[in-house]
Amino acid sequence: MGKIFLIVVLAFLLSYDFNAKPSIYLKTKGEYEHKINDPCSSADCTPRALSTPYHRIVFTERKRIDKVVFKDFIGGLVYKKVITENDYRNVNFDDNFNSLTILIRNSILIVNPDSGGSGVKSIEYRFENCNQISDFDKNNVRNILNLINFDKTDKDFYDFSKNGGEIMINNFYEKGVGLEVNCDPKNNSGQVNIYRR
Repeated sequence: MGKIFLIVVLAFLLSYDFNAKPSIYLKTKGEYEHKINDPCSSADCTPRALSTPYHRIVFTERKRIDKVVFKDFIGGLVYKKVITENDYRNVNFDDNFNSLTILIRNSILIVNPDSGGSGVKSIEYRFENCNQISDFDKNNVRNILNLINFDKTDKDFYDFSKNGGEIMINNFYEKGVGLEVNCDPKNNSGQVNIYRR
């Protein structure tokens, strides 16, 4: 029995590489090592879709939009026919931590609730073809803005000034509410972001 144990220990010692670095060293070195070919080591690598002023506001620092109650707002979306009754039935009104995402044809509506209560922090409406936004999407955005008492007309919302290949952004402010409408010419996608300033 003693000889078998001695053979196993000897085989282990012969196969072990004492010059190998421990994995903790490699992990630490890899985390802090400057990567020469990594373009993000010396530049801002924020994805294009998240590079607008609205997305630069840290989500936890966004404030509740005044006088907008989550449940009433969702009910208003049904009344204005932005979403369906079926969409309304699938809403978990007790979940005030996760964003509510609803697919509306080819567009997406995202309502970010206020985690501290029953309010709304921000509203995002993402759509296709921002260089020729559909009447359907314009009507949905108009109805959303009516529900939060944002009275500016949408005459200039979608009138983008070309800025090379950069994301084109129009900002509007009223009664402490910010409205950012943007269009990415690279993929022709657009967003309307509503938040409290």
